[in-house]
Amino acid sequence: SVVLWSIARPLLSQRSADAASALAEVLERTLSALGAVGETDASWRLHLTMELARCLEMAGRGKEAAAMLAKDASPLAADAPPRLKLQLCALQARLLAEDSAAIGKLQ
Repeated sequence: SVVLWSIARPLLSQRSADAASALAEVLERTLSALGAVGETDASWRLHLTMELARCLEMAGRGKEAAAMLAKDASPLAADAPPRLKLQLCALQARLLAEDSAAIGKLQ
């Protein structure tokens, strides 16, 4: 997963919807594999989960990204460093802000 990230990171900086869509599939499989082998580094898994959400957002799948974060990120965030928790909150807020239905639910 570390090698994958070293390859994926520069591709994400291009902000291409096609690249983001392809990387989302790879990140989904990687996260599934990390879960299957019992990867214990929750911070690393949270980081990759947040990157998956960013890929989904860039690919035009923001609602899916928000739902995935709500389901998968919370358990991983429990032991994450404060910096990562703040990044997660900012990402969730941005994704929710783009969804007017979700904003209505918050009010």
